[in-house]
Amino acid sequence: MNLARNLTRLFRLLTLRPPVKITARRSKLEDAVELSKNLRPEDEAELAANTGKAPLTALSQGYVLSTPCYSIVDDTDKVLGMFGAIPVHKSPGVGLVWMLASPGLLKHRRQFLRESKDWVDRLHRKFPILWNFVDARNTTHIRWLKWIGVNFVAEHPEFGVEKRPFKEFIHV
Repeated sequence: MNLARNLTRLFRLLTLRPPVKITARRSKLEDAVELSKNLRPEDEAELAANTGKAPLTALSQGYVLSTPCYSIVDDTDKVLGMFGAIPVHKSPGVGLVWMLASPGLLKHRRQFLRESKDWVDRLHRKFPILWNFVDARNTTHIRWLKWIGVNFVAEHPEFGVEKRPFKEFIHV
């Protein structure tokens, strides 16, 4: 009986498709179009609360203004997320860091967590200080931000166009 069960497990392992890998590459404008159609609901809510902008508008602006802008893609080049840092006017060395993702990125959370600190370090090559605000309702982002080592420096009870609570953070 154990032999049959072990053979069944072995057969399943041998016939499984290898795990899909994700990578980050330089973004293309088409990535913003693709991702805008499949954002995490929490990310859409945060965009609406902060800026009131539609996902395509926010992603396109992020693409154009970020130096650099990256897309997280799977092995079929499906866009799972975009991130970057926008230079803060009159504050040399400060980048407004941002990231938006599709629900599909959560399927790759281990690899994402393992590699995300390296990507934050890459953004620091251009910007010694990374800074932004996060919607207090976006608990997934807050947990991730804590994990990569941001410091939350202020709470804003009425922030953005919807006057919702946001947390200000900085990463140095």
